[in-house]
Amino acid sequence: MSAFRRAILMASCCACTVAGAQQTADAPPGVALPAVSQGLLFGAFKVLASDSMEGRRAGSPGGERARNFIVRQLAEIGVQPFVPAYVQKFSGRSQFGSHLMPPYGDGGVLSRGEVETYPWVDGANVLGVVRGTEHPGRFIVVSAHYDHLGVARGAIYSGADDNASGSAGILAIADFIANNPPKNSIIFAWFDAEEEGLLGSNAFVGHLPMKKDSVIADVNLDMVSRSAKEEIFLAGAHHWPVLQPFVDSIDALHVAHIRQGHDSPGSDDWTKRTDSGSFDQEGIPYIHFGVEEHADYHRPTDTILHSQPDFYYNNVLLAAQMVRLIDASADTVRKYKHRQ
Repeated sequence: MSAFRRAILMASCCACTVAGAQQTADAPPGVALPAVSQGLLFGAFKVLASDSMEGRRAGSPGGERARNFIVRQLAEIGVQPFVPAYVQKFSGRSQFGSHLMPPYGDGGVLSRGEVETYPWVDGANVLGVVRGTEHPGRFIVVSAHYDHLGVARGAIYSGADDNASGSAGILAIADFIANNPPKNSIIFAWFDAEEEGLLGSNAFVGHLPMKKDSVIADVNLDMVSRSAKEEIFLAGAHHWPVLQPFVDSIDALHVAHIRQGHDSPGSDDWTKRTDSGSFDQEGIPYIHFGVEEHADYHRPTDTILHSQPDFYYNNVLLAAQMVRLIDASADTVRKYKHRQ
């Protein structure tokens, strides 16, 4: 057992990190939820949201430390690299649109001048894969962005909920999938420079090393560790109705308070605000797990201390279950070639 494994097992029992985290979520009798490791989930969450990562800004030393941490964990849990050494490098111009930030100059939010300090970004995605036992040439993508806003005005924008939570979540799902091989191959993607305008996910879908038609769907996690109303939104089925039965199945488990929305025209549509938008624009179905913006969104106060362990853990369980459902019904999803 590595030093990190020992550390995360201790972390899972640490009151300051996971106080009250339950061992198993409630579910209807006869429904076996994925056995996602609490130790790995909460341990990785604590590491990625720590001050040592300096806000994980794309192209920064802190971002590189976060990337190296994820790569080490993938190698340890037995997830294979999808690209050489797991890393896909890219460059792009920061877009940092106003839709990604609260109003400039509001409280602790970065000013416009600070936002425009880095107009060109050299980023790097982390890509691992668990090959399918029946259809290794077909792929489900499970994604989260690992970057955040870095350091400004002497404050670390650690981005615990946004998006250390999703990054640790898909690492724990990858561990489960590696031990429970799927029918179709599953790519685990940690995208960089999401905060700069979805640059990492755009680079990925724009340079797919396989045919686009072989990508079945994307399951994206972005901000899943806290909600004042304890509500998790599953967005995407409005654009991709073929996925609605999977959302209904997840909802029927009564593990979390699931809401739908934020995916229809005329509403606060999140589609282009997170990495699932890069898949949607290429005609690839997606389901996004996320919470609504909270008081600490894009502020230095978005720390692990505000996380809700039971809520967070249950959301990751449901995301893992979503991956299993799509994997089991991939033929149905692949045949869906249009929106309604």
